[in-house]
Amino acid sequence: MRLLINKLMKYGIHNSSFGIFKKFISLSGVQVLSYFVPIITIPLLLRAFGLELYGEYAFLYSVVSYFLLIVNYGFDISGIRNVSNCADNPLLLTEVFSKIIWSRLVIFLCVTLIMLVGQNIILPHGNDFIIIILLLGIFGQVITPNWFFIGLGKPSYLLISTIVAQALNLLFILLFIHDKSDYNYIFFINSFGLLLAGLIQMSIIYNKFKVRLTKISLRDISAQFKEGLPFFTSTIGVHLYKNNSIQFLKFSNLSYDVGIFSVLRKIFEALNSFNSVLSQAFISESILTHHSGKKKINPVIIKLFWVSLVSTLILSTTVFYFSPIIIYLVSGSFDTDLINGLRLMIFSLVIIGLNVPCVHFLISKRKEKYISLSVLSGAIVDFICLLIFVPIFKFKGAIYYVLVTELLTTIFL
Repeated sequence: MRLLINKLMKYGIHNSSFGIFKKFISLSGVQVLSYFVPIITIPLLLRAFGLELYGEYAFLYSVVSYFLLIVNYGFDISGIRNVSNCADNPLLLTEVFSKIIWSRLVIFLCVTLIMLVGQNIILPHGNDFIIIILLLGIFGQVITPNWFFIGLGKPSYLLISTIVAQALNLLFILLFIHDKSDYNYIFFINSFGLLLAGLIQMSIIYNKFKVRLTKISLRDISAQFKEGLPFFTSTIGVHLYKNNSIQFLKFSNLSYDVGIFSVLRKIFEALNSFNSVLSQAFISESILTHHSGKKKINPVIIKLFWVSLVSTLILSTTVFYFSPIIIYLVSGSFDTDLINGLRLMIFSLVIIGLNVPCVHFLISKRKEKYISLSVLSGAIVDFICLLIFVPIFKFKGAIYYVLVTELLTTIFL
């Protein structure tokens, strides 16, 4: 029996499937905390703020999310690839780390200037202090190097910062958010969580991996911007058709529909985190397998395709059947708009699941431009669909456009 166990352990250590499974478990923990803790807070915030004020909060963070996207710039993907390729070389690892962090700090300075100058547009009914608090959260995103740990194939380290940050977020919401007068506190709580997660991750990198922030040249920063540009354009396109609906509903004076769609979007993003986990668990293996072989489609990506297809079909069917219970647990009611909306939106989960292996294949072949073209085409279709569907169907129109955009983006890939 001992001999059998030793052989199984030896096989497991060197088998790529077992390594991917371990990464999947760690990343699942991170995603569960990152998405499902905010889901847990939805009924607390709805009870404290009401549906319309919650819609205002969701609208503001949909705007802030663009600035978070800008400071990321696409380094979350290019950084994973670069770290994976030099994981065994400490000097190169330090160089990659320094280039990305300095590049993000340069972008952060630009974002700070934009937010301070345009604060009356971003937050017309708020105060200057909230802008500073939001900037602290964005800075936290700048110094949060998830890409470093994923590229090394050690996502378990992400769990530490995620557990601490999300636990404190939930605790602070329970302690300090009770009614509409506490509205401004929620921005401090969210920014504190982002900043704390970044500080913990930087501490792990400095103390555990002995990686330091070193000087780099302006040419290095320029090279990083050039490398990350295709990923940035593709993520900007994805972000556009994820958040345009909230802004379009808001500008159409449909505050109730903003609240409904915001709740549905949070539930969907929590469920779609399964696709994110699969992507992050497989991506380093996809890159390394590509470098070790000349096959057009390597076995890791084929495996990813089948895992993604089967699992998203099962998940979508389950959610469709249990949607009334899910809505009740999240919102505290059996709201028919929320239930029907979730059942419509869940179909796009399978479509996104089919995107994942396609994107991995293109990244492994360094064909990022095709990803950008596909997503930007989807963003154009998104805008057209919003103009057609939202005025007629309101929040259901926003759901229809999600389905159409995801389907067309997958076809373009």
